Amino acid sequence: MSRLKQIAFVLLGSLLSASLAAAGGTHWQEGEILSRKTIAPGHHNTRTRYVYRIKCGGMQYTVRFDQPLALGLYSPLTFAVSRKHLVVQNADGSELKASILEKSEPLIRR
Repeated sequence: MSRLKQIAFVLLGSLLSASLAAAGGTHWQEGEILSRKTIAPGHHNTRTRYVYRIKCGGMQYTVRFDQPLALGLYSPLTFAVSRKHLVVQNADGSELKASILEKSEPLIRR
């Protein structure tokens, strides 16, 4: 391999890794909505909130959105998890950010 090709290969690799780092290393996953609960405004919250339970493989997430998803129960969805948030791709392709309230693994039965 010529020296010019080696340099081009290294530059291309570093450019690709930099773009992945800039995107936050987003790892999209497939899951489904198990339940939805609407929480009306009250003493502590001034807006309507929407709590969803989302399942992916062996994990379940309970998350809170400020607006409802355009997806029904048991609908497949695409999402990414960060430390305290979950980003869901809505039916129209837009992304909505939710706060993770609980993260749990199912119990192993013997």
